[in-house]
Amino acid sequence: MATRGLVVKVRINPKVKREIEKYKLKTRLRLRQTTNLAAINIESGAKINLTRNKSVISGRLRSSQAHQMVDDDLGANIGTSVFYGPFVELGTSRSRAKPYLTPAFDKEVPMYVKRVRKIMKEERP
Repeated sequence: MATRGLVVKVRINPKVKREIEKYKLKTRLRLRQTTNLAAINIESGAKINLTRNKSVISGRLRSSQAHQMVDDDLGANIGTSVFYGPFVELGTSRSRAKPYLTPAFDKEVPMYVKRVRKIMKEERP
């Protein structure tokens, strides 16, 4: 994912990540799956928001939304490499902001945290 566009990052706290290393492989796989699910939900939420806030003209920005798993699949980068993504999200001196990625991120993160806590509670070493 290029750095010119707009990217949000989902990461597990380093302290929690060290704790995860003590867990069984099955638990670590469940945590990777829930991180991937959060990334997919943020990506699809951003696409829906772009349509709802009438930001779609050519469809390039919407179709460029993607996610990439990082940090041993316990983190993800979600966003676009399209250079004008930040202008749509944040606005400019000539156009108002039409947030699409941040609202999707804000909606998903509490659910993601809840799922991670549940997995870690269920699978204590």
